[in-house]
Amino acid sequence: MDTSVLHRCRQAVEVHVRMRYSDLPPTEVVINCFPYH
Repeated sequence: MDTSVLHRCRQAVEVHVRMRYSDLPPTEVVINCFPYH
């Protein structure tokens, strides 16, 4: 997988954890990180 994609995924997860978005379940973060799954 492209490293830039992994980097954006990591940033998205870090932001998700930092902000604690109650309206965004972790599954959506995974789907956004790995759209090919």
